[in-house]
Amino acid sequence: MSTIKPLLHLPLFAALLASTPVHASPESDLSALVNSYRKAPGECQGRPARAAPGLKTEPALSSVRLGPGTILVAALDAAGYEAELVDAIHVTGPEDALAAFAVLRESHCQTLLHATYTAIGASRSGNAWTIVLARPMPDLFRLLPAWPEAAQAVLAATNAARA
Repeated sequence: MSTIKPLLHLPLFAALLASTPVHASPESDLSALVNSYRKAPGECQGRPARAAPGLKTEPALSSVRLGPGTILVAALDAAGYEAELVDAIHVTGPEDALAAFAVLRESHCQTLLHATYTAIGASRSGNAWTIVLARPMPDLFRLLPAWPEAAQAVLAATNAARA
């Protein structure tokens, strides 16, 4: 028989949700809960956990819809988001953001606390919740030409030098 450990921070998170503006969506509530947890995680899988920096909410990540057979990188490309590192977590069943967060925290606390993620997006479809955690591609890589053009430039420079 398995037991679920009580979530020590639920009163804190419930207070956070109560202070959230009325126009906030359940998805933004879930992102806020994840960010609050990262600031003061308490524990993860029964062990003390380190705080992690807050995550920037990215609308492109919130627009990612995952289903059976969806390739995460392709979904990010379709949303126009280039990620250096990305992870998605999908849970089904919770009726609200607080319940969704409880499931995420219990089963995926290490991923939620991964310090290299800098961005988050959350989406909901009925009682199915998805969060996408990412670190965007560094700007340096966005400025570099695509490799075919770079290869052509190297070939042209090589031919010019030989001529």
